[in-house]
Amino acid sequence: MIALADPAEEWDLSAYYYGGKAGRGPVKAEIEETYSGRTQSYRCAEYADFRSMLEKEKAIDAVLIATPDHLHAYASILAMKAGKHVYCENPLTHSVWEARTVARVAAETGVATQMGNQGRSGEGHRQTAEWLWDGAIGAVREVHAWDNAPASFGVIWRPDTRPSGTPEVPEGLDWDLWLGTRAPRPWNPSYAPVAWRGCCPRRLLGIDVDDPKQRLGEDGDGILFVGERGFIACAGWSGMPRLLPLELHRGYERPARTLPRVEGHHADWLQACKGGRPALPGRLDPGRSLHPDPLRRSRGG
Repeated sequence: MIALADPAEEWDLSAYYYGGKAGRGPVKAEIEETYSGRTQSYRCAEYADFRSMLEKEKAIDAVLIATPDHLHAYASILAMKAGKHVYCENPLTHSVWEARTVARVAAETGVATQMGNQGRSGEGHRQTAEWLWDGAIGAVREVHAWDNAPASFGVIWRPDTRPSGTPEVPEGLDWDLWLGTRAPRPWNPSYAPVAWRGCCPRRLLGIDVDDPKQRLGEDGDGILFVGERGFIACAGWSGMPRLLPLELHRGYERPARTLPRVEGHHADWLQACKGGRPALPGRLDPGRSLHPDPLRRSRGG
């Protein structure tokens, strides 16, 4: 690791399950302590603005993007256009348009890419994809995903309210830089660190979320595919799929495996960075193009 970028000099994460501190200062110190034992006089460069880092640190081969969600697409595209392999934490983008644009740039640049959905390298995700392609619930009309991360992190905040007041921006934080591509709004500790997202799923007709056998997710996280003939529900982190209503699950004949299995999520990306086969999920469907045109549907093709 040769450089890092963060608009905050320091974050105090003692109130969350992470514990400890984050930000440029603490992370730089941790990195240098780790590598100094192997490399004499090792130093890690630090920047507030990742754009300056990409411009000045030409030796960077690959980047890991772990900003808040709203900057994922912008940072990923900028890094890919600079010729850097990209590992971006989830969610990959903030909108469908951003996702299509990121996919197009990835195809154009040819760099190795991976998203920080470690569950996608697990058995549950592959089974879910195989069931969907098998037509287990017919054509999919809607997909819902939810995460109670703020609650589990110790944050009490709801997405349908906007915090009031205009407290002073903490020393060492470039709030405008943190907002990035988003519209200006006053700083508030309800936004950062950690607590910028979180919701609860709506109840669906015929699905009892209090029934432990017919649960929508686990531990407040989940994914729900709404099809013509039923639902596929998964626990968070790409857990094992189950069909709803339960009668559909009991009578479903499972399809044969068609997707490759991998040894590890991060190892899969690192192998791709070094010239190996492309990392998942780019090759999830062996019968489809590795880099499909993400804009074809919008052009009416």
